[in-house]
Amino acid sequence: MTLKRRIIVSNILLICIPVLLALLLWGMYVGSHHGMYMNPLKEDSKQGTGMVYNMQYMLYLYENVLAGLDFDEGFQSGDGDPDIYPSEQMRRIEELSEMGFHLETAEGDRLLYSNMDDEDSSFLREHIGRNENATESLDYYGDDIVMHHVVIQKGREYSVTAVYRSERVNNEMLESLLPVYLVAPQIMVVFLIIVAAGILIMAYLMTRWLSRSVLKPLDIMVSATKEIADGKLDTPVSYAGKDEFGTVIREFDHMRVELKAARDQQEQLEEVKRDFMVGVSHDLRSPMTSIRGYAEGLRDGIADTDEKKQRYYAAILTRTSDMERLLTSLSGLLRVENKNYRLQTEKVHMDEFVKQFIQEEKIYEEQNSVTIRYQNSANALEAELDVQEMRRVFINLLDNSVKYRIKDESRISITVGRSCDGHSVEIRFADDGPGVPEEQLSRLFDSFYRGDASRTRPETGSGLGLAVVKGIIEAHGGTVQAFNRHGLEILIALPVYQKKGTTHNE
Repeated sequence: MTLKRRIIVSNILLICIPVLLALLLWGMYVGSHHGMYMNPLKEDSKQGTGMVYNMQYMLYLYENVLAGLDFDEGFQSGDGDPDIYPSEQMRRIEELSEMGFHLETAEGDRLLYSNMDDEDSSFLREHIGRNENATESLDYYGDDIVMHHVVIQKGREYSVTAVYRSERVNNEMLESLLPVYLVAPQIMVVFLIIVAAGILIMAYLMTRWLSRSVLKPLDIMVSATKEIADGKLDTPVSYAGKDEFGTVIREFDHMRVELKAARDQQEQLEEVKRDFMVGVSHDLRSPMTSIRGYAEGLRDGIADTDEKKQRYYAAILTRTSDMERLLTSLSGLLRVENKNYRLQTEKVHMDEFVKQFIQEEKIYEEQNSVTIRYQNSANALEAELDVQEMRRVFINLLDNSVKYRIKDESRISITVGRSCDGHSVEIRFADDGPGVPEEQLSRLFDSFYRGDASRTRPETGSGLGLAVVKGIIEAHGGTVQAFNRHGLEILIALPVYQKKGTTHNE
């Protein structure tokens, strides 16, 4: 449930539950008292229990209605004409009549009002002896009652005599008066207290519910923020709710995952760079140490014959060439990773390009005991290449195969063909070396990355060659992949040359 819906529900419950509770208690109260007072009226009044309830209820209603009469104001005329009485007074007198009561009020010897009929007067004469001198009296004669008492209002005494006769009772009217006179003011106060208490309790419960709905996810986020600030990115931030906080926390956890991936990548890059610096420094140190040694040998006269001197000169040239290759790789990597790197391309016949490269590397083959075999399955293939950069790709692949071989001689196979969809030139460069572990193939072309132990020893090189290869091929709009097939096979895919405005389907 969303936070907005929770607020709406809490507001509804805050009002509805106390009201419903009050209505329920009201209904229970009215129902119990309705049964207590109304059922006996419908029973045989001659039964003892019914008679008791009947008297209690009738006296209760009589006293409540009579208490509303104003003897000081309402009965000033004394002429007995009910038309001159105020409507409220008459309404209450009519209610008493409907209850079965006829009454006579007097102040001293002065009669103020009487609605008794001849039967009432005759009934009083028959029983006058029992209440003649009584200030307060209540006499029962079967189902009938004669009451006499004194009412004091504003310091004045009024005598009231009432005759109740059960046959005059209007039961329907009594039921309508039940909700009016049955609930005393103190009962209303109790109900108001119950409603107020219900509202307070519901307010407390709803506040706790909403607070937990808000504070729990906030606590989760605060805790996660502290952990992230401390560099602890491995603990997932979880929250099962489907409200607005759930969305925020899921996005927060996504951010944590991204930060962890970025940190891991940065740590990996730092590790690779450290290995790279070790490899570069070794590759520079080794030829420089050799050059220094041979130079000192020439200076100190160790090379005392022309033949020795020539060997020393040749060794110095070889080491210098090694350093030149390393610096060239570094320069090539920086160049292809520069965002402003641009190719100088031209249309190139692939068969002629590969044959020319093999011809130019004949001396390299002889010096490094390398045999290159070439096969072309599509002589007419053309591509748009930067010739110098593509030569660097082939040279780096050739150097890589020789550097990591485990035999004294190498056999390298170069194959050129068209891809299955006809859109690409495929160049396969395969050696007969030890290959690369499968789990490392996907990262073989990453910058500063070297593969397993046989290919990652710093002293064997900097590992820049394949990174340069990837940069140049991608700059041509192509792709490069590595496979283990009786050695390491590099698959290069380059777009087939097309004239401007043509498509592959033409």
